[in-house]
Formats: sequence, structure tokens, C-alpha cells
Amino acid sequence: MKIAVLTLVMFLVLFGEEIPTKKTEGGLIHTKQAGRYSVVFKLPEEVDGFDQAFDYAKPFGTFRLANVKTQQDALEAYNIDEEKTSGTSFGGIFGLESASLYGLNLHLGAYVSQKITSLNPSDSAEQNMELFDANGDSFVYVGEASLQYENEMTLVKAGRIRVETPFAGSDDIRMVPNSFEGAWGKVKLGNRWRAQAYYLTRWAGTDSGDDQEVFKPLVDEDGYGLAGAALSYKINNANKVSLWYYNIDKQSDIVYAEGTGELYFSEAFHMEWGLQGAHISERDSSGIEGDVLGAMAIADYDFVYLGLAYNHVFEEAGKTITDGFGGGPYYTSLDEQTIGAVSALSPGDDLMVYRVALGFDFTTLGIDQLNLEFIHGHFLLEDSPAKAKESDVVLTYAITDRWSFESIYSDINMMNIDYSNPDNRESRDFRRLVTRLDYSF
Repeated sequence: MKIAVLTLVMFLVLFGEEIPTKKTEGGLIHTKQAGRYSVVFKLPEEVDGFDQAFDYAKPFGTFRLANVKTQQDALEAYNIDEEKTSGTSFGGIFGLESASLYGLNLHLGAYVSQKITSLNPSDSAEQNMELFDANGDSFVYVGEASLQYENEMTLVKAGRIRVETPFAGSDDIRMVPNSFEGAWGKVKLGNRWRAQAYYLTRWAGTDSGDDQEVFKPLVDEDGYGLAGAALSYKINNANKVSLWYYNIDKQSDIVYAEGTGELYFSEAFHMEWGLQGAHISERDSSGIEGDVLGAMAIADYDFVYLGLAYNHVFEEAGKTITDGFGGGPYYTSLDEQTIGAVSALSPGDDLMVYRVALGFDFTTLGIDQLNLEFIHGHFLLEDSPAKAKESDVVLTYAITDRWSFESIYSDINMMNIDYSNPDNRESRDFRRLVTRLDYSF
């Protein structure tokens, strides 16, 4: 299967006809693939004095109403009952960006989650905690506070920042995204080459664990975090390759390579492709080491698209794989299950992951930017009987330029898990529905 997918993708790259007309695509399947790490240069208004920089400051933000419902199955043999939880919150991101003075501007953003008491369970045991702090309460914190320098070739920001890289990203999946403390920069090297550098020390957000509103070390209190650099090359307007390096203190060194793109055969039919490989080397006996290869292809015909993805994980004895800090780069990642989570069930086992997705884009039928998608993934460990399956149903609708709606239903089936190990008892069957309504300005 792996060889067949790789061969198909390379054939398409070499012989597919590229059509310059590119349509706007919606849906979760597309947004997680081509162009995931691109950064748009958008210069703020330039002014002549310090006061003017704030006179011409511009607000930005997203009002968000979110609801999460989960149902986790019982483990009767271990006296664990079925758990049903729900949570509803209103908030989002609200900030201000100053105008530019000599290329410098200030960027500030508050992250907010305000519990709607009347729409949340009165019993704390029935409240879903994913939208709130560790105590199930509302939170407000400064998620972004950075000084930025921009010109036509360069963008540099330092402070509390959002970044989008394969192993460190915002992964905006609940009330607020992940953000980091550190510095990041990107520079254009001619028409085709781009370079990045990054140094991140702490992070906050949904993926950061308990107390998501608190900035905490990436790995260790005594560690410096991560540092790295990247280089990308644009083959043409639709295809590019990139190489990334991460030095993560007290955890691992990561070299990651990826090629992504789109190939147009007619106005009605085109394909997206991706190839990826990661080499992860252990640091300080962290237990995180291995190699990951992957391929994906999405065939779009009129209003229907079909996506196929495969990852193969090669692990050393007793080692596991990391997803990084955020959603991770792997093509087979689902709403819940990832390579990192499943590899932790049986350290040292090679892992094979398949994902198939069917989507419908109703734009051509007259409902602009409405997408319905069905996604199924299967995680297989080589020597362990443990398996994981997940099926997701995703509805996304860009109602207007400012209003957007998203609903994701996930059904997770864990099989042959050793529940005699208490650490595995959270890894059991469950279902979850996440619904979000956004208004952005």
C-alpha cells in the first residue's frame, strides 16, 4: 500500500497538468493538508511618530460560542462508570495591533473563555473541562503580546506569539489556540526560497495540559525549550518542498521533510498530494525516538473529494513518537487519535496508520463554503493486540466573510487495551461532539 501511494503521487507530480486557476476550498480535510505552514506577509500601515502608531491602531478578534459534549464508556471490571459531560462557553480572542513605526509594531491579544452558567451542568462531575481552567472556571489571559518587525522581505516577532510549524502550532480546536513565549522569524530569499528560525520556551492553550491559561515550560523547568530552523522551496505556484529542524531540550532532535502541492487536470478535477518523513533522535534518555514516513492524496472532482493517507512508524525497543506541541504534522491525525497517543500504548512497537476521507463541497451546488466530511482512521501496532479506530463527521460552513460554523462528531473505539494498567484506563471508547460558532473582525 505504502509503495503504491508513493508511486501514484510521484507519477502525478511528474505528469499531471497544472492549471493556473485555483479554486477556494473549504473543509477540515483540505485545511490540514496543502499550505498548512505558510505565513502571509501583510504589512501594517506605516506612520511617522509614536503617537500615530496608536492613533491608527486596529482591533482584531473572534467572538466564539462553543459547546462540547462527551460520553465515555464504563469499565465495569474496574468499577468505572460511564461518564457523560458537557460544557458551553462564550469568549474568543480580542486584541489590538498598532500601526508600524520604522517597521516595528505592537501586537496584543487577550484569550477569553467565559462560562455560561445556565448552559452548564450544576454537578461539577458532569461538566466538560476542555473549555475552562483546571477547576472548571472561566479564564482570561494575555495569549499574545509581541513586538514585530516587518518589511517586504522579513517578518520577525518576539514575546507571546502564535506560530504555525509542523511540531509547534496553534491547533485552534476549542476556545482558544496554543500560543508560545519566544521568538520566530521568516525571510524571503528570492522568488522561490523561504527561511525560518524559531526559539520557543513556554506555551499555553488547550494542548498544553491542565491550567491551559498558564504559560508553562515546553518540556522541563530547567530546560531552554526548543530551537530550530527551516528552509522551503516553491517549485511552482502549487507545489513546494520544505525541511525543518528542531532541537528540543531534554527530549529529542527532529529532522522533518515534506513536499506538498496540487495538480490540476481540468477545471472539474484536480488532486492534492503530500509526502513526509521525520527522523526523531532521543535526548537525555527521554524515551522519544523513531522514524515516521507518510503519504497522502486528495482527489477533487466537482463537488466530491476523496482523501487517502498512510503513515508508518518505525520505533526502537521501548521508545515512543512525539506529535510535538500542538496537533502534529502527520497526515493520518484525526480529531482525537494521533500517532503519538497510540504509540504510547505499546512503546517500541512499529505502527501502521490508515485514514480515508470522503467530502462534499456544496459550493458548486449554490451553498458557498459548506462542506460535509466523513473521516475514518485505523491504528495498528505491529506486535501488540491493541488497536484504535476513529470515525469523524465534520460539518463546516463559512457563512459570510466574518461568520463561520463548525461541528465535529468523533467516535473512538479502543480495542484490546490492557486496562489492568491504571495508566490506560482513560484510553477507552468514547464519543464527542464539538460545536463552534465564530464571528471574526
